[in-house]
Amino acid sequence: MRITGIILFMVLVAGCSPKISVTVQEVNNEWHKLRTYKYIHPDKIPPANFTFSDEEKQLLFQSVANELTERGFGSVKEADLVIKIQGGRFQYSERQSVNQDPFFNPYYNPYLYGNPLWDDRDTAVKEVHLIIEIYDATTRNLYWWGTANKQLESKEGLIEMVDAIFNEFPIQPENTQKGD
Repeated sequence: MRITGIILFMVLVAGCSPKISVTVQEVNNEWHKLRTYKYIHPDKIPPANFTFSDEEKQLLFQSVANELTERGFGSVKEADLVIKIQGGRFQYSERQSVNQDPFFNPYYNPYLYGNPLWDDRDTAVKEVHLIIEIYDATTRNLYWWGTANKQLESKEGLIEMVDAIFNEFPIQPENTQKGD
């Protein structure tokens, strides 16, 4: 019985963890011509569109570089592709009703179905939005873009978001299959 309770608890915790929501669209599929990339410098992106800290920006650029290198792309100054990374951390409040009764409101008189001990609380929710766009460097046409959203507390979660976006990338590393 005790082991069953532990397993049930672990399943509930794993099932209730925040998920990464990913959206991807491929606009152009001529990837065989393109093998080099460079980034749009963060100073050229409006500050409101890229609100990560400097440390998080470095982590994002390194994660994207690792993903592209695994897929056979190289970073050079005169590149075929231009990578634009946007997004940031956003915080908003969410109102929740919380039961203040220590005995969790038994169903007998005078507490038939209501509880006078409910309290409303505002909970701060931190969410991260990440957008990765890949353009042709000469024509400035959009080749591919991917977005990810997640409630996130740690910087390591940013790497997971980049991985989730690039799992949908048209070119996959040779040692894995798409969606693994």
